[in-house]
Amino acid sequence: MAKETMKVLVGNKIDREGARELNLEQMKALGEKYKMEVFEASSKTGVGVSEIFTYLVSQLIKNPKICMEMPDDESTVKKNSLALDKNTFKEKNKHSEGCNC
Repeated sequence: MAKETMKVLVGNKIDREGARELNLEQMKALGEKYKMEVFEASSKTGVGVSEIFTYLVSQLIKNPKICMEMPDDESTVKKNSLALDKNTFKEKNKHSEGCNC
């Protein structure tokens, strides 16, 4: 598997401030902790989406080794992935609207 990886943290729903689980300061702290670039976006309005992809592509161009080697199997990908859910940061709001993805 490639030793270098590229990770980004994307805060979605910037068009719905009350629906967000983390504020920008919390996201930046996580980004620093896990060495990830931090972006905010709205999948509904498209705000910020092109910036994320532009960043990802520019990083691949600067360092093509990131995508040259692939893991041998799916379990390797899962083992080396960071899984976060909103309950990591605060208790789930039982009356929240929208999806819980």
